[in-house]
Amino acid sequence: MACVVLACGVGASSAFGQATQGPIRITLDEAIQMALQHNHTMIAARTAIDQTLAMEVTANLRPNPVLFAD
Repeated sequence: MACVVLACGVGASSAFGQATQGPIRITLDEAIQMALQHNHTMIAARTAIDQTLAMEVTANLRPNPVLFAD
């Protein structure tokens, strides 16, 4: 049991040690791409545009014929 606890402690310290390496350098293009991917407002706006285009296609379709009899 003590070996398991010791192994978990050693594994956890190495995992946490990787998080303290310092800042990660990225290019401006990578930063812009990450911001666009994680901006929920932009994602919702793109979805709204797609929905509007689909509604436009539907509105341009001819209506279904209606038959009725007395």
